[in-house]
Amino acid sequence: MDKRIKWIDYSKAGLIYLVVLAHYGHINTNVENLICAFHMPAFFFISGYLHKSSDWAASIKKNFQRLIIPALCFSFIYMMVNCAVYYVQNHALSLEDNLIKPLLGIIRYDRPNATPPCGVIWFLEVLFICNVLVDIVRKSITAITAITLLCIAGTWVLAMQGVVCMSYGFMPQRFLASFPFVAAGILFRHYDLLEKFLKNYILGIVAIVLFISAALWNGRAGIMTWRFGNDALLFFTIALIGSLAFFWLMEKIRYEAPYVILKISTGTITILCLHKLMIPVISRILHINPYFGSLIILAICFPLILLFDKYTPWLVGRKRA
Repeated sequence: MDKRIKWIDYSKAGLIYLVVLAHYGHINTNVENLICAFHMPAFFFISGYLHKSSDWAASIKKNFQRLIIPALCFSFIYMMVNCAVYYVQNHALSLEDNLIKPLLGIIRYDRPNATPPCGVIWFLEVLFICNVLVDIVRKSITAITAITLLCIAGTWVLAMQGVVCMSYGFMPQRFLASFPFVAAGILFRHYDLLEKFLKNYILGIVAIVLFISAALWNGRAGIMTWRFGNDALLFFTIALIGSLAFFWLMEKIRYEAPYVILKISTGTITILCLHKLMIPVISRILHINPYFGSLIILAICFPLILLFDKYTPWLVGRKRA
């Protein structure tokens, strides 16, 4: 069994909380901008940092099981829930609205022509592309660096042209803005840069100050929404600095990650894919502060994580518990 890395477990648990909080809404605009400036890039970074290389055929099989099967399964769950709600409201079902548009939405974010049943699966689908590509080039540092530069250039060009949604090209387009962070994780691991950074107090504090000031100046950014604030190139820099600053803070927690944190860390797919179903219910029933509401959603997801791990590990991308 692989040895757990403390700062990664704390980081994944903290990041998934921030994802829920950002989607929960009703939080301070500056806080929301700070969260959205780095939370998904940090997840991509961790994925690259932990990436284990394999040949391309094994990579497709492994990542299809880990990422695409959960994306399809949770999309089906959302489709069933949406069908039930649609039937209650309209006393009938629509072939177009309840089947065709949701199925198209799994690969195409293009309302009103396609309706993603579970919008957050874009992360899983884009990560699938990133992981397979890394293995196709056999984790060559030169090739990964070249692809990264091309992705950054492509993102900048599309952002400058005002292209937000490319319909069927939605996933490849988001891949352009996501792959550099997967690559950063791989490069930081390859050159042993992160461990040195995490031990440096001065660099950590500087990173926090730089991130907060730059992110607030740059404005709202996000890969999924294809918003990069004042400048797309600056977005990549800010997101990387913010990710490193967050990891530095998590590494400073002296205690080993408790059981709850470990399970949340390993159950991020469950929380990622289910929290958007829970937010409307929790917010309407409890009418509480979004920071507490987000914690409640994590608490509700916790037993689900245990159940999925034990009885349906395939649902969350595992062969066994």
